[in-house]
Amino acid sequence: MSNQSFFSRITKYPKGDSNDPRENRLTEVFAAVLNEVHGLALDLALDWLDPQVAKNYRGEVEHSEERTSDALEMLKTAKVQGIVPCVRVVTQKTIGEDRSGRLDLELQFTAADVDQTVRVEIKHRASPDHEQLLRYVALDSQIPVVLIAPAYKLRELTAEDFPGGVPRRSWESTGKQIEQYMNERYPSSETRCETRCGWLLSEMTNFLGEEGLMPLEAIKSEDADRISNLPSSTRALEELVRIALDVVGTVWGDEPEGKISRKGFGTLKRYPKERAADNPSRWSEGMWFEFKVAEDRDITPPQPVTGEVVFIAGLSRLLSSTSPAEAESQRLRDLSACDDPFSYFEEGRCARWMRVYTPGSLVKNEGETLEQQGQALGDWVVKAFEDLSKA
Repeated sequence: MSNQSFFSRITKYPKGDSNDPRENRLTEVFAAVLNEVHGLALDLALDWLDPQVAKNYRGEVEHSEERTSDALEMLKTAKVQGIVPCVRVVTQKTIGEDRSGRLDLELQFTAADVDQTVRVEIKHRASPDHEQLLRYVALDSQIPVVLIAPAYKLRELTAEDFPGGVPRRSWESTGKQIEQYMNERYPSSETRCETRCGWLLSEMTNFLGEEGLMPLEAIKSEDADRISNLPSSTRALEELVRIALDVVGTVWGDEPEGKISRKGFGTLKRYPKERAADNPSRWSEGMWFEFKVAEDRDITPPQPVTGEVVFIAGLSRLLSSTSPAEAESQRLRDLSACDDPFSYFEEGRCARWMRVYTPGSLVKNEGETLEQQGQALGDWVVKAFEDLSKA
């Protein structure tokens, strides 16, 4: 068993080799649940290792058996005999002769007649690394290696660039199996709330849903209406953001090398930290002002938001850069406590202190024409930058 408490594990996850904090957080949350819910790791491992149950879920394919058959047989025999092996769950394990590899997750099953390890490489936003998987495969022929990634990432892989003996499983099918495991053992929501394991399983499926890693439900009538109107709404968003960018550039000024990924969803633009070039900013050199059109699931706003798109504006720095000095840290804390607070969250490998604005609020409060709404959005961005400059 892990010597870390559940909450210690999920709140103090290591950085590892990945620069994606969401991937590391996902790994630690998953590991904590596997460690606490007795029997879940065994059921999942049996599913991952068996080529006959490959679900072909948007990228899942049947794998060759030479690396998984022995482990599968041992764990399957234990299951048939009613033995649920103890499992030790290890994350961010350094492996290899030169200690250069860092494995996301290792499941060490032990019982009277069972001594089997399963290694798991976890992906979230990043694409699977073929060379990394090959190194893990070469370490020990008796230890199977499994890849778990979002279904759309699996679809990018081909037989030529993927080790044949490595099962590639999607988060969607894994999440579905966790949900099935929960429903079989805790059929009602009341039962789940009354038991520790039931609650953990429910929270795990909720978390995977929030991360966009559970299977989506069938399209409903209101979704069909949105899809039908998608071309016009996309063009409207593009024009809205173009107007806002013009306003901010005119009033605040542009960075010479300012980056815009596109005019609508996904817009990302950096701005100078001061309106006047000869007025030095009080913020660190490694920080920048930024406006972005983002997915709501990528952020943590002050209040829950509904929909898929939000506008964010504020201050950013790379997570890998030096942490702010104490005086600057206090100013950042003050930003979170002001009347119109800046929320802190980590997204896109950056630490961000941002105000959040929803399209719903914009439509409700700011003008009847797209031109007026774009002007209001640009003014909102400028006001965020002005407040940051005065902080």
